[in-house]
Amino acid sequence: MGKKLKELFEKYRPKRWYSWQTTIWLSGISGLMSILATLIGQENSIVAEFLASCGWMFLIVGISWVVKEERSTLAPWITAAVITVFIFGSWEIGSWSTAIIIWPVISAIIYALPYFWNESLQKKLPNTKERIRIFLILGSQLLLSFWIQFYLVLSDFIVEYPSLYSDDLSESLFVVRTPNRSAQDPRGVFILDLLDVEIQEHYANRLWAEVDQELEQENILVPTILQLFEQVENKTARLKEDKDWLLLDPYTNPKGEGSQELVLQYDWRGSQAKDDEDYRVEKLCTFQPIPSPPPLISNVLVTQVECSPSKVFGWLSDLKSDGQSG
Repeated sequence: MGKKLKELFEKYRPKRWYSWQTTIWLSGISGLMSILATLIGQENSIVAEFLASCGWMFLIVGISWVVKEERSTLAPWITAAVITVFIFGSWEIGSWSTAIIIWPVISAIIYALPYFWNESLQKKLPNTKERIRIFLILGSQLLLSFWIQFYLVLSDFIVEYPSLYSDDLSESLFVVRTPNRSAQDPRGVFILDLLDVEIQEHYANRLWAEVDQELEQENILVPTILQLFEQVENKTARLKEDKDWLLLDPYTNPKGEGSQELVLQYDWRGSQAKDDEDYRVEKLCTFQPIPSPPPLISNVLVTQVECSPSKVFGWLSDLKSDGQSG
């Protein structure tokens, strides 16, 4: 272990003052001094930030120097990566997504600089062959930056509109369902399941005569369900696709033995693969009278609520079968 540390120290020990090892050491020293300044003084002191910036500057110079000495073809991209981390990590001028998008462009600029300035910082013009190489690198990096941005935008879009990923993607040019990611239920199933819980808590074990009367009166039933639905919305994280969902006015159908069936329909008004079909999620809840369980008053009918699994209409056929089977 000691031998390896000694070899590592010898590798990074400056052979002369003007070397990349010197800049790496200066970077480490500046970083340590910045940490000490933070511990001794305030967390965001000017001295600590200045020392940290100096550390990053030395690190950028050192890494660009060593990759150039090693004649690495990836030198511009390695240097650009360090610069990007410094700019977006220290100054916090944007998100890391922006940093990843802009990284190839910075790499192309760093690649082109030696063709316009020599080591003495004297201007020069690249020849025809070098110009073609610069244009090819710049064009390829701009294209790479575009595809990275497109991927990130598409990923964010799927996060905000998960129900679209539950639809038929066979005609999509850019979105493909991978084998390890099967189609999931649309978001409407999740919302109606939460509404199911709210309905259970609101109606279960209440006097049947009272609940039965509320279910038969539309002017009482609709505002009550909408209020419960609003409680569900307040408890869940909002997504952009929520504005494309519409809860239709609930209604009841009489069933045998004096019970009632509540019909909940959650309509999808957003983009869909099949324009000739209605996309919606439906849930049925059965209300029936049962004798009051102990320790409640005996010989009094109370309400029992049972909701069936949500049925999915319009999305993939495998989702329909899953939703109906529960």
